[in-house]
Amino acid sequence: MAQTKLHIDQNFIDTIARIDSGELMLKEAAALLGISPPGLHKKIAKYKRQLPPESLMAITSPAKRVFLEAKAFGLGNKQSARLAYPDAQEGSLSVLAAKVMAEEQSQVAMRDLMARNQIDRNHRVSILAKVINSPDLNLAIKGLSESWKLDGSYSPTEINVTTETDIRALVALLPG
Repeated sequence: MAQTKLHIDQNFIDTIARIDSGELMLKEAAALLGISPPGLHKKIAKYKRQLPPESLMAITSPAKRVFLEAKAFGLGNKQSARLAYPDAQEGSLSVLAAKVMAEEQSQVAMRDLMARNQIDRNHRVSILAKVINSPDLNLAIKGLSESWKLDGSYSPTEINVTTETDIRALVALLPG
């Protein structure tokens, strides 16, 4: 009878490596580990989902990796920066967070971390659509605002408004 519980140990990790290299078939590996092939397949999939994405491991700075993992866990920029850079001054945490998030490599790693938890862009857009279609108008307005940020609809230029400015002239400055 096959095992119902398979512990992740070095033998399991070595067996996965042998399967990945083509040295061992899933059915043979399952027999070696005393588990059914579908059970082993599920266990391997679960194990691989728990591994950090390659894009995160490509980041050489351990502090940046800690920051990105904390951010993907749901912490805010300052909280994540506080974990990653414990010696940094309180006032510089938001600057450090912005610098890390501005890097292309960090953005790729963050997308991969979010996708690993099934919160990729498509999922976020579908949730945003539900928010926009909410009967609560305050929530719908907030959703619309977020959607405009998402697609870049907000004006990139800053318009200075003074008391003497003609409103028609301001409207003429707006794009599109």
